[in-house]
Amino acid sequence: MSRPIVLFGATGHTGSLIAARLVATGASPLLVGRDPRRTAALARALGGLEHATADARRPETLIELLDEGAVLVSTVGPFARWGEASLSAALGRSAILLDSTGEPA
Repeated sequence: MSRPIVLFGATGHTGSLIAARLVATGASPLLVGRDPRRTAALARALGGLEHATADARRPETLIELLDEGAVLVSTVGPFARWGEASLSAALGRSAILLDSTGEPA
């Protein structure tokens, strides 16, 4: 199955806002968070989206969720501390990485 948009950090404040907006525009992102219960609850609330668990401390848990060329939207921050997982996963799958943590560096 193709997963063109993977939203990492979906259950946080920013992540849940982005998830709702993506759904409102007709997208069906794969929701990814580190707490499976919260991620599943958000997925149900947004109409039964696919969801998965990954942790920024274990980049391999994220890379296995990405298809080649996917769009990875990360709301996990601060990027300086937790961004390595997203960056490694995106590079490993030739994915497009959009980081929303807003850190100028």
